[in-house]
Amino acid sequence: MTTLLTAPPAPTTGRRATPEAVLLLRRSLVAFVATCLSLGAVEAVVRHGPWLGRSIAVTALMMVMGAFGRAVRLPRPLIIVAQLPVAFLAVIAFQASKEAHAGFLPGWNALQLFGHRWWDGIGDFTRFAPPGHASAGITTIIVSVAAAAAIGIDAIAVSYRQPHIAGLVLLAIYRCRPSRCPTVCAGRRSCCPPSAT
Repeated sequence: MTTLLTAPPAPTTGRRATPEAVLLLRRSLVAFVATCLSLGAVEAVVRHGPWLGRSIAVTALMMVMGAFGRAVRLPRPLIIVAQLPVAFLAVIAFQASKEAHAGFLPGWNALQLFGHRWWDGIGDFTRFAPPGHASAGITTIIVSVAAAAAIGIDAIAVSYRQPHIAGLVLLAIYRCRPSRCPTVCAGRRSCCPPSAT
């Protein structure tokens, strides 16, 4: 009798997030914040230019893609494969949008401009004296490296759950400081450019 008079439980209208999904989302947010803070350390070397905002935007896009891929339970290597072309399109949109179709689809002219800016950036680094202004070539290199670092950190720290290894990537970015460039990073163009003579 008591069972008959008891109201049935209210039907659930949606699925609750599992503890594992919440944990992965938190790790994604922590990875995003840690990557942005490390990128901020590069500002001591390259103080001017749009590279920081663009790098943060590309990083956020990669983290969102990684979180979405894990939410729909894509295989971990497939998440990386999906992030790579999107990262390339994002960099094209930021650095070669005038020559790209619809502002982000690369054609031959956009690819040529992108390649020229990479080579110009390498040449600019050889003549760079930190702290200084980021040219279009230097900005292209920084944004491209930020996109690659974001994919790597998202994969290592969140998908493969090895945050201590991802911390080494963040440490490599964070240690780029002008006070240490002449001694520790001298000649390492991928990290800190040598001072102009």
